[in-house]
Parts: sequence; C-alpha cells; structure tokens
Amino acid sequence: VSPWQKQPVEVEPEAEVIPTSTATVETSDVSENAISEARNERYSAIEISGDELEELAALIYLEARGEPFEGQQAVAEVVLNRVLSDEFPNTVHGVIYDTKYGVQFTPYRQVASTTPTETQYEAVSGALYGDLILDEGVLYFSRGAYNSRIYATIGGHVFCYG
Repeated sequence: VSPWQKQPVEVEPEAEVIPTSTATVETSDVSENAISEARNERYSAIEISGDELEELAALIYLEARGEPFEGQQAVAEVVLNRVLSDEFPNTVHGVIYDTKYGVQFTPYRQVASTTPTETQYEAVSGALYGDLILDEGVLYFSRGAYNSRIYATIGGHVFCYG
C-alpha cells in the first residue's frame, strides 16, 4: 500500500452519554440582543426593518442574481457601506431609492414588485453576520470600473472605493 493512499481507520464507538439535565434549548428562543451582538461590528449600528431587508434582497436579485454568491453579498455590503457613509442617506431604503446624484441603482423602480430567492436573503445575512468581503470605503459597483479606485472584480461586477 502506498503511503499516499488513505488507510482505513477503525474508530471505537462512543459511549452513550446520559444527560444530567432535562433542560432543552430551542434555537427560536435566541433573543434579539444575542442576534444583534452576533452582527458584524461594522454594521451593528444600522437598523434594518423587515421591509428594508426585503428591499435589499430584491435589489440584490435585480442587480446580481446571475453573479457568484460572493458578488451578491458584496452588493449588499455596498448598500450597507453607503448607509454608513456621510455621502448617502442613512437608511437602507434611502440608499436604494436615492436619486440625489442621479439614479444609483438602475432597477430601483422594480424593487417593490420583485420576489428575491433564498440566495439573496443569505447574501444579506452574510453581509450582516458573516465574513465581510469588501472594505468599508467600497461604495460603488458596476459592469465596468466606476473610477480608477478599484477594490475587486467579483464575477461580472467591478467594486470601487468612493
């Protein structure tokens, strides 16, 4: 047998563990405070309503549904980074519908009538609770570079600093 081939390993069965407590923990009993503490520090101060969560997931669907998951999460991070920026409105809804400097997200008028998939909700969750993909200063994405301050290209989108 070659040393590079996996060798079968015999494992002793684990002894049965008898519980010492009858208490059970339901995952649905997690408090809102525990959830907010688990949120990424960068976005911990952002309040996001259920309607805004739906809008953000719909925007991701419209802007990036054919992109890899990382690209979809990065779109969520751009919106959240804008909420933190002094250059944009301070709510998710305000950022999505911002037209102060022209239309920011081309399909924004379709957001209300779009039904996102679970993948887009997972992208929002990844941005809020998972490992971050972008720096906080990344405020733009498009099919081509918005400016010369490129942070990354993910799938078909180029993400740029503001």
